Amino acid sequence: MSTENNNENREALRIFLEQWETDTRPVHEMLLKSWDNGHAFAKLTIQTMFFLNGGALIAFPTFAKLANVVFAEHLHLSLASIFSFIIGLICIAVTSLLAYFTCANQSNMLVWIQEVRKLDLHCARDPQEKTGQWKTKKDEAMENVKKEEKKLKRILWITIIIGLFSLFAFITGSCLAAYILATAGHAPITSAI
Repeated sequence: MSTENNNENREALRIFLEQWETDTRPVHEMLLKSWDNGHAFAKLTIQTMFFLNGGALIAFPTFAKLANVVFAEHLHLSLASIFSFIIGLICIAVTSLLAYFTCANQSNMLVWIQEVRKLDLHCARDPQEKTGQWKTKKDEAMENVKKEEKKLKRILWITIIIGLFSLFAFITGSCLAAYILATAGHAPITSAI
């Protein structure tokens, strides 16, 4: 009688797990798409900040030279503008490196989440295993998930702050460059004819 009950319980559990997987598959696929979109957006943002700061670093002195801008009156502001773009490039390079660590940390966290899921499924097959070594293994895996999640949040916030600092450096450099171009004197254009 008890073996028959166990078989019925196992069959009911198997049906439940199959239904659960079927029901959660669309949500899981949407999460994967969202994950991919988030990574693509982060990559695009980092590339954009590289182009903005790097392009401005090259374009400002070039345009000023073509416009015959006299830098003598605003030399310190010109240097501050150029250094702002350089700082922006350094910040976005650091952001790019931290984004890599964020992805690596997310992967580690997913490995531990998968381990917890595997242990849950094992304990669901045999309810007597909810204590002892399997519970200890699950508790360790859950602790690792929490550690990785804390690390992930910390790295993510540092990445965002440094990325925003790159944007701030670009805006500062651009404002200084615009002020210099608007107020600086121009050297007279001489004709070779």
